[in-house]
Amino acid sequence: MNMPLSAAILITLTSCAVHSIPDDGGAQAIRPPKAARIGEAVNITDKYRDIALQVTLTKVVDPARPTTGKRFIAAQFRIRNNGTKDYKDARGGGVRLIDESGQAYDSASSAASDCEEFGSSEIWLSSGETQVGCVTFEVDKNAKPERIRFGALYGFSAGAVWQIK
Repeated sequence: MNMPLSAAILITLTSCAVHSIPDDGGAQAIRPPKAARIGEAVNITDKYRDIALQVTLTKVVDPARPTTGKRFIAAQFRIRNNGTKDYKDARGGGVRLIDESGQAYDSASSAASDCEEFGSSEIWLSSGETQVGCVTFEVDKNAKPERIRFGALYGFSAGAVWQIK
């Protein structure tokens, strides 16, 4: 039985999740990865794309000082390339903040004054190199942040989740 393209894409997007395939070849049950705690390092690997990263969410700044009339939350990451090849990714392309209602927020283009962002729009790490920087999120004023997800390669590869509240 051929797998629909959408199922193949879903498998690629959740490559670090646990999958089980029913005997009848039907839909797959997907469980999200276990959430880590702030300060906990998570290894993210993708053998098909030769990625081996160690990512740590080191702090969450909530509220971060926003520009007038906005609420920002900033998350600081330490990323180490444990792989043998260079790693290149968008600064916040695969990072999402999820609130307790399930609303997901992409990274904002604005920087929080309390947390130094990664140096450029891209993260580029040679083998063994480490960078520290922040990703800022613009959220609803009354949102209650619950977790942050980091996905390698713009979010299309393996990822990790940190519980923040």
